[in-house]
Amino acid sequence: MTTAEIMALVSRVRREMPRNKLVMQLCDQCERLVVAPPRAPVRKPPLSRAEIQRNYRLRKKAAKG
Repeated sequence: MTTAEIMALVSRVRREMPRNKLVMQLCDQCERLVVAPPRAPVRKPPLSRAEIQRNYRLRKKAAKG
């Protein structure tokens, strides 16, 4: 399901059962999960000079075959 479809379903459930507290709490949680902001990607630390040189040598060695 797409985000829009999920949100439409949540709003429909809200209209069908407006007095049920548990359903309202469930709808609130679903909306928070669906509309949550994306998490930032985990960044790798930069390579050291020795790692860069080692990777270069390994690539060159692999290219020679």
